[in-house]
Amino acid sequence: MSAMLGLLLLGCNTDTREEIETTEPEIRAWSNFEGIRVNGQLMEFGSSLRILAHHGGLLTCYEPLGDDLAHARNFLNHYYGMEIGEGRIHCGRTAKERQRSGFVRDGNTQIVDVTLQELEFVQEVTEAGEGRANVTVHVEAEEDMNISGAYFTLELPRKYYNAGEVRFEGSDYDAVPFSGTLINPLTEYARTTASGLQFISPERRLEVTFEEPTEVLIRGEADFPDHIMVYIPIISGVVAEGQEAQKSFQIHASGSIDRRPVELVLDTSDPGAVWDGFGGNFRLQSPRDPQVIDYILDNMPLGWGRNEMPWHLWHPNRNEDPIEEARAGNLHPRVEAAMEMTQRLYQMGLPTMIAAWWGPDWALDTESTPGIDLRGLRGTPLDQNRAQEIYESIADYVLYLREEYDTEVQYFSFNESDLGIDIRQSPAEHTKLIKELGAHFESAGLPTKVLLGDAADANAFWFIQHAMNDPEAQPYMGPVSYHSWRGWDTEILQRWTDAAERMDIPLIIGEGSIDAAGHRYGRFFEEKVYAMEEINLYTRILAINQPMTILQWQLTADYSVLAGGGIYGNDEPLRPTVRYWNLLQLANTPHGLHHMPVGNNHEEVTSAAMGDNENGVYAIHVVNNGAAREGTISGLPDDITELRIFTTNVDRDIEEGEPVTVQNGEARFPLDATSFVSLMTPE
Repeated sequence: MSAMLGLLLLGCNTDTREEIETTEPEIRAWSNFEGIRVNGQLMEFGSSLRILAHHGGLLTCYEPLGDDLAHARNFLNHYYGMEIGEGRIHCGRTAKERQRSGFVRDGNTQIVDVTLQELEFVQEVTEAGEGRANVTVHVEAEEDMNISGAYFTLELPRKYYNAGEVRFEGSDYDAVPFSGTLINPLTEYARTTASGLQFISPERRLEVTFEEPTEVLIRGEADFPDHIMVYIPIISGVVAEGQEAQKSFQIHASGSIDRRPVELVLDTSDPGAVWDGFGGNFRLQSPRDPQVIDYILDNMPLGWGRNEMPWHLWHPNRNEDPIEEARAGNLHPRVEAAMEMTQRLYQMGLPTMIAAWWGPDWALDTESTPGIDLRGLRGTPLDQNRAQEIYESIADYVLYLREEYDTEVQYFSFNESDLGIDIRQSPAEHTKLIKELGAHFESAGLPTKVLLGDAADANAFWFIQHAMNDPEAQPYMGPVSYHSWRGWDTEILQRWTDAAERMDIPLIIGEGSIDAAGHRYGRFFEEKVYAMEEINLYTRILAINQPMTILQWQLTADYSVLAGGGIYGNDEPLRPTVRYWNLLQLANTPHGLHHMPVGNNHEEVTSAAMGDNENGVYAIHVVNNGAAREGTISGLPDDITELRIFTTNVDRDIEEGEPVTVQNGEARFPLDATSFVSLMTPE
C-alpha cells in the first residue's frame, strides 16, 4: 500500500469517529442493497442475487417473443435497458420489475423471497448496529440446472473504490489495488478463499466477514463498468431439483459523513406554470378501498381526481344503446360504483378525468393484430373500422355522467396505450383519437378533451411526437400526461416540460409513484426507503416539470399510503404511513401558486419552490437525502419576516418546528437526516 493511500485511509477512519446513533440497512423489495445508512448518510454499495451460467457469464434465459419481435426488442431495450438477441433476454440477476418477489419486515429484519429462473431465494437482512448488517441467503432449486452457481453479488461503486484496495483475512492473497486510471472492465482482481474481505478507500470502507472460509471472485464486467463485482457463492456447480444451500455473513459499512450546509436561492422574478394541487387516482378494485378513500378524502386537501371508466362493462353489446340500458336498470354494478366515485370527487369541487383500461370486444381489433404478453407489452388495438361507434360509446358515458350524476368530466384517456395497458395505440392512432374523439365530444356539447400521452412512463416521449406535429389535434388536447414509474433522468423529464411549453398546455403526472410492480410486495410500501425515494422524485418533478398536478397511484387500498385494515395482509388497525405524511405535507401547499426556480448547491438535497408574488405566499419543499445539516434560503421578498417549517420522517409526522426568522430575504433552518421539510409563509 502506498504512503499516500495510507494517509488517505487514516483520514477516512478519522472522519467516522463521531458517535453512531442510527444504522439502517437499505434494501429493495427484490433483495438488492442500496447501502447502509449511518446517521442518515448512505454508505453506498449495491448488491444482487445472480445466477452464472456454466461459461461464467450471467445466465441468459429464453422467452418466445412471437411475431412482433422487433417491437418487443425495442420495448425491452427502451423500458428496461435489456439487450436482447434472437428470442433471448439476460435475466440472471435480481433487478426492479424483473422477477417475482415478496417482502416482509420482522422487527429489525427485512425478509425478501425471490424466484429467479428455477431458483428460490430467501434473503434475510438484520440491522446489527454501528453500520453493520447480518445477511443470510438461502437457496433451493425447483428444477435441475446446468449452471456454475448462484451468488450474492456485491456491486461496489468505482466512484468510491477506484482509489482503494481489497484486503483478505484468512488468506495469503496480497492486497489488490483498484488503480483508477488503468481499469479494464474485464479485469479479474482476485479469486481466493478467505474468512473476510476489507474494501478500503479514501471515502468508504466496506468489510465482509463470513461464518466460514468462503471462495470469492472479484472482477470487473463490461455490462457494469461503473462497479467492481464481488461474487459470494451460495450454491456452486450443477444443481439438482430440491438441492438447498445457505450462506451467512456480516457487512460493515463506514465512511465520511457529509454534513455540509445546503444553500438555496429562490428566484421570484420568473414565475412559471400554476400548481392546481396534489391529486389522486381512485380506481375501485378492492373491498378494502372504501376505508382508505374515506380517510383520504376526509383528511387530505386535493386538487384533482382521476378514476376509471369501465368501458367494457358500460357497453358490452354493440347493438344495444348503453344509455337506454342504464336507464332501464341494467347498469353494471362496477360501472355504477365508478360513476358514483367520479360524482363524489366532482361534488367535493375536484375537477376530474377518467381513463379506460379495457374495451368491449366489439370495439377491438383482435384478429389482424393479436395481443402480446411480454413483460408488460400487451394490449389490443381498436377496430378503426368502428371508430365512430367507439367515439359515440365513450361520449355516451360522459353524457350519462352529466345527465344522471350532474358530473362533468374534464379529460379522457386510454390508460398507458403506448404500452398496451390494456388498449394499444400507435402514435398515429393516438393522434387520430385526439382529433376525432375530441371533435365528437365538442359536437355533443361536452367540454371533455383527450389527454396527450397518458403514457406508461417518461421514457415514452416518442409516443406523443406525432400528435404534437399535427396542428389539427391541438384544439382537442388536454394536458400532456405521463406516469412516473420510470425514466427519471433530468434530460428525459425535461422533454415533457418542453413539450407542454411548445404546445401551450399544462403538464400532469397521471399516475405518480416509483414502482409499478409494488403491488407484488405491498408491505414494502410501509418502508422508509420507499417513502423517501417517492417524495424525492416528486420534488424533482416539481422543479423540472412544473406540473399542474401529480395524481398519486393510488389513494385507495391499491398501492396504499395507509397500512393495516387488512391491506396487503396487515391486520393492524388502519394507520398512516410515512408516505401518507409526506404526501399530506405536499398536498398542504396552497393551490394556485406558480412554480419558481430555486438554486441548490448540494447533490444530496432536492428542492422545489412555488409562490404568488402578488399575495406574498410562498412554499419551498426540501428533501434531505443524507445526514442532518443546516440549510439557508435567500431571495425571499424583503417583506417576508417569518416562515413556518414542517418536517416529516420516521420520527415526525408533519411536525411543525419553531418559526424560521427571515432577515433581508434570507433564512436559516434545520434539516433532519433523511427528511422531507417544507417552508411556508404564515397564513
